[in-house]
Amino acid sequence: MYLVTSLIFFVVAFFDPHEEFSVFFEPPAELAAGDATTADDAEDDQPGVFIAIDGDSGEELDEDCDIEAEGIAELPEFLARRLSVERLTQVCEQIAADKGKNLIAKVLDNTPIALIVLLPLMALVLKALYPLSRRYYVEHLLFFVHFHAFDFLLLTLLILLLRLATLLHIPDVATTIAVVAASLYIPAYIFVAMRRVYGQGRFVTFLKFTVLAFAYITGFSIIIATTFLISAFSI
Repeated sequence: MYLVTSLIFFVVAFFDPHEEFSVFFEPPAELAAGDATTADDAEDDQPGVFIAIDGDSGEELDEDCDIEAEGIAELPEFLARRLSVERLTQVCEQIAADKGKNLIAKVLDNTPIALIVLLPLMALVLKALYPLSRRYYVEHLLFFVHFHAFDFLLLTLLILLLRLATLLHIPDVATTIAVVAASLYIPAYIFVAMRRVYGQGRFVTFLKFTVLAFAYITGFSIIIATTFLISAFSI
């Protein structure tokens, strides 16, 4: 269930058929007619902020990839050896060369693995929060597997709703209510789940829920930051 819901979520959230299967779609009208749309034309035709980079043909763009050596020297030795100025500059230039497209693709590829790594870590937190529950570690792990499966399912439905809202002209207030409701329902779901599975009172469960939420946010942030770092150095 977890694998299926996570697969559906990542397909719905990040898969763009126009990009992956562009050969099956007709080109935009300006490309079909052989015309090139310039930044100046776009600025005249559409409202908003536009950024254009000017440069002559054959002239390399000057990318700002200056890495400060002082900051690296303050890192722990094992990190400083790996995050050298030369290496960071090379990574920065590679990211700037394609405006981060490769990095984003790598991050999206590695995120499912990162979330799987997060599951056993959160199960350890649950094990520590309920030392007298007489439950095996794998039972705490399954608790989080089911919770993540629920998250993926709910977020998939929310993303589909937001995309259909544009096509069906659903009022913005309705989509805003849906987003707020989903944001509130996710923590409420895990709170109720903790009460039903572990059978403790509201106050004690709320205290443990608060600790679990803090640990989850911290762990998730570290896992995602690590994913970005690994993805950047694997380009």
